[in-house]
Amino acid sequence: AMWQNGAGQALELCAALGKVYGMPGLSFDAGKDLTMDWGDGVLFDRTRTWNEYMSMVTSGLLRPELALAWYFDLPHADAAQLAKIRKELMPQAAQAAPANNEEKKGETQIGA
Repeated sequence: AMWQNGAGQALELCAALGKVYGMPGLSFDAGKDLTMDWGDGVLFDRTRTWNEYMSMVTSGLLRPELALAWYFDLPHADAAQLAKIRKELMPQAAQAAPANNEEKKGETQIGA
């Protein structure tokens, strides 16, 4: 978070300088316009995490929609978002899933 905040502040400064020098079209909102993914860095092994998620899916501990939401960085906070993931990324499961089976008590969502 510290590095992302620093990059956001630097880009906001660049946008402000652009306005001072009269460069058109320079606006920047760090919360909306800046996305950083450190990927497979020293502190984070995306492949290992994905394999752990897939193991949890295979064991029935995690819904596949949540694993896909994490992998593709998709919104997954409500039933409509999970249904969209099933429809777009899991067409066979979307056809088989009943409409009222969206929320189950005790399930944990990634990032929630």
